Amino acid sequence: MVPRDQTVQTVQMTDSQVIWQMQFASSVRWTSDTGSFDDEAEHRRYVSRFLVPAYVSSPAGQVFLNRMWKWGRGRHRTTDAILRALLLDGFQTPHRLLSDFVEATTRYYPTDYSDPDEPLRYAIPVHMRKLPNGVSIESDLLSRIQQILFHYLSSSQTPPPLAADGTGLVSEAIGRFIDRSLSQIVVDEPQSVTRLAQSLRYPDPDSDVDSDLDSEVSFSIESWFESSFSLITHHQDDCTPRSLAAFLAYYLARAVELGSPMSTIFSFHNKSIPDWANQTAKLVVPPASQIGSYIPFDGNGSLLTSATTQGDVESWLDGSEERRTPFCLTHTLDPNLLFTLQLAGARYLRIILCTVVSETTVNKPLVKELMRGLEPDQLLWDERDTAKQAAVVSKLLHPPRETDVPFSVVRVVASFPARTHLNNLPAPPKNSPIANLNTGTFKKLASEIPASEILEQIVKNVTAHAASGTRKRPAESFVSEPPPGKSPKSPRLAAERAKFPMPSLARVKRRAD
Repeated sequence: MVPRDQTVQTVQMTDSQVIWQMQFASSVRWTSDTGSFDDEAEHRRYVSRFLVPAYVSSPAGQVFLNRMWKWGRGRHRTTDAILRALLLDGFQTPHRLLSDFVEATTRYYPTDYSDPDEPLRYAIPVHMRKLPNGVSIESDLLSRIQQILFHYLSSSQTPPPLAADGTGLVSEAIGRFIDRSLSQIVVDEPQSVTRLAQSLRYPDPDSDVDSDLDSEVSFSIESWFESSFSLITHHQDDCTPRSLAAFLAYYLARAVELGSPMSTIFSFHNKSIPDWANQTAKLVVPPASQIGSYIPFDGNGSLLTSATTQGDVESWLDGSEERRTPFCLTHTLDPNLLFTLQLAGARYLRIILCTVVSETTVNKPLVKELMRGLEPDQLLWDERDTAKQAAVVSKLLHPPRETDVPFSVVRVVASFPARTHLNNLPAPPKNSPIANLNTGTFKKLASEIPASEILEQIVKNVTAHAASGTRKRPAESFVSEPPPGKSPKSPRLAAERAKFPMPSLARVKRRAD
């Protein structure tokens, strides 16, 4: 309700970057009404209106509706642009035209469906401008983009929303606002993310696709690992160890899959090298019930689930359907990556890995504090419910079947770009070794895994929402972490953080202040 003596004026602006650069009186309220398809059922009803009923009910039509949701979810303009192309084509080759459309806008040709009954593919007119053709390496957006791609390398969940200072991603048609007050931005649309992954590669001079990427400001996916060191060093205020943890989850899974001995993955404390260090292991996922056993991860599905609460961690330990992944990332101030390895003889290792961002070697007092924070009883500390905490810790330490021996807990530090030295610490208990992540192994892997495999992994995860039906809005506790010294932007985020009162070492910085 507006008083009669006041006048309401509406100004429509389309450049989100300009909006935040302009200064207005506090009485001015911004709102975003960009429409989007976030519910699969709603999207199927909309697309079905343009299709012949007989085709909708056919097997090919049902697959087409699934693929339209898979590639078109997000802002309305993507779905409408595809439908416009289909109308111009007379709906003669819907599957092939959809694939051609994705290729025209992303330079990636989908391999998720092939219909032998449709005519040979041909060039189509695309009535929608191409998504961004690459990002300058000097751009302030580059570190954020790399974090997003790191996330999708391991997880199919929607990444944490960015705050309003990430509006450049909206201006570049990469991200979108998910609230009417323009305070949260997500990057979750399949075509946008696929195009980003393609742009972070050197252009192929022999390609028949127009090369509009500048080789001097683009960098290859193969060099991500080395690039992350430089970006973390120069963009620490934007860098989050969470995206780095997601990145490491992918390479940890690959290292285990390739049969790397544990001694090449971890560098153990020199006085506590375990007897199983030269063995290989299998990455396993929690059982679907309390009476089952851990089973080897088959490579299908997401690698990583994010846990914002103690209950989320327990849900992962219980093997709930929505969290049946080999890795669990706790969204605390100091993110911890939890996973389980199975050695020969049904022996299990529970790995608790912490990522630390530091320009120089972390000193001994901080390392000791960090190690205390990785103890299971500290990892899930909740002073409001100690009984619940004890139950979750018990699940963390013991396999589902009471007849099995307890897990051996391995506490691991992955510090970047500097290394954390553990040899000056007291020798840990025999059944609870401590270790560094062996960066040499992962640098080697980064140079050996083809860029095409990285791209396919990202595409698989960002399009995996088709199986879940509706994209859930990320929780407020996922709001991007503020720079050091600043309070969280959300009261709920502050409350969630209070549940995990670990020492804040994830953003250790050594600057000559």
